[in-house]
Amino acid sequence: MLGVGAVYEAAVALEALSAGSRDDLVILVALVAFLVGASTSFVHACFVRVEVAMAWLLLAPVGTAFVVARWYSFDPYYAPTLRRHSDDGFVSGVWIVALVGLALAAAALTRLLRVPEPSPQGSCSCSA
Repeated sequence: MLGVGAVYEAAVALEALSAGSRDDLVILVALVAFLVGASTSFVHACFVRVEVAMAWLLLAPVGTAFVVARWYSFDPYYAPTLRRHSDDGFVSGVWIVALVGLALAAAALTRLLRVPEPSPQGSCSCSA
């Protein structure tokens, strides 16, 4: 669902779709999907031994793709003028570039760092 939200926001940013009333629903569904994915990956990392699957590798990059597409889409406050969030908005482009770099690093580290032995039931090997 997060990927669908990223594709939708990219289509709005590319002006293939017009921004409308469904934007709020897309944002809500994408955020819930990201939170479910993040909490599920935490549980799997701490309590269940699983192989590194593509879903765990792509969680941060797909979430970042959603943020970047949303950043390039149109701000509903300035709807008649089609002003984008990236046009002198609240978030700087430097932060977006940093977010992309961190997401790619998170995907690489997810692939490289594996827990060699399963954690005992009830204890978390994650550092908090």
